[in-house]
Amino acid sequence: MNGEINWIYFDRLASHYGAAISHVERLESLGVELSEVCKNLEHRPPTMTDFSLFFSSRTEQHTEVARAAAWISQHVFSARAWCVGQKIVETPHRKPPHSPLVKQLEELGLQSVPVPLKALQQQWAGFRMQSKLDCLLFDSTQDVIFLVKGQTFVRGNRGRSKLAKVHPQDRATLFGAEKACFKGLFAPAEGIAALCFAQAVIKASFPSMKVRAFFATLEEPGGMGRFQFHEASEATTSRGFGQQSIALDDLPVVHTHEDFKDKLESDGDSLLALPNWPETNYLKKAPVDLPIRAMMILKALAAEQQAVSKRLYLRSAAEISSAVAKEYCLHYPKNMSRHDLDRLQRIGLIQWAPDGSARLGLTSAGVYRSSVLEHRFNPMLPRSPAIMLNLIKVQEDHWLQAAKV
Repeated sequence: MNGEINWIYFDRLASHYGAAISHVERLESLGVELSEVCKNLEHRPPTMTDFSLFFSSRTEQHTEVARAAAWISQHVFSARAWCVGQKIVETPHRKPPHSPLVKQLEELGLQSVPVPLKALQQQWAGFRMQSKLDCLLFDSTQDVIFLVKGQTFVRGNRGRSKLAKVHPQDRATLFGAEKACFKGLFAPAEGIAALCFAQAVIKASFPSMKVRAFFATLEEPGGMGRFQFHEASEATTSRGFGQQSIALDDLPVVHTHEDFKDKLESDGDSLLALPNWPETNYLKKAPVDLPIRAMMILKALAAEQQAVSKRLYLRSAAEISSAVAKEYCLHYPKNMSRHDLDRLQRIGLIQWAPDGSARLGLTSAGVYRSSVLEHRFNPMLPRSPAIMLNLIKVQEDHWLQAAKV
């Protein structure tokens, strides 16, 4: 190496040596523990909570709220949730602004018309607004695009100890009261403004489509599964975007947890699972949030690794993101895929090539995690511990052989 250190190769050697020196005497017991994990896997459909701790042992509240809004909204609107927690408009350096929401809808087959986004942004420049949408929902069998922003009841209730419920005798006095379960809820004005701005962008880009906007207030994770959707499609600047908060009692209630009473009584987390759609691949019907995109990457790499079988499968970040975008009909820009790949690399599920080239491959942990989830969610796959343990061995052998080349 001409006196230079190949840090990727060096780090992998050091981690292998550290693992071997620490665990070689426990090799048999480690195999037993991993085998027990495989044996105890319970087959069940994927839920949001299966992926909540995918990257970290601690969840981020704002991320979980957006994800919950997306998973629940799929049941509410019978449509796929795309663009979970993504920006409404992006302005790359020295390039004109564009909307990831519009680009995703174009990927799904909708034809857009050119929109002067810069001029549209200037029209909304006087209002404080959040930069992201919680999710966009669209199904090609419908002629409606749904936009959703969400919050928890704690925030919407302004810290009061009890939620104000709507009793039957009160319903005639509230706007949209025939559906309301709760009253006295508030939403941050910048959140409603962002929702309405997103609606303006989508309406202008797809003038032939109906675009509806909703603000959802959701139960805290682990709660009773209650929620309430207020429609903000007709909200205007006169509703007080310049204020700190907006009273949701002024917006009609269109969906609540009571619409799904039977489901929630039998399983409180049923709306955080996948809808009963005919698609068998869960990655093609789950909300496209961060952990789901990560699983798309792992599954794509695992499939290619299995196909080559005799060597380590390595691809550039651009090739990986292109393959994922094509397989799952995603608008998957470079900056988003880079962040996703960085997260997977930080937790050791993918790694740079041993030769120092700008290519990435699945680690044994990445192969194993992908396989564990596939076995959990697919009752037709065998759960042989020997097969699972062999995946680790084979993938480590691929890395060792690649390092010698």
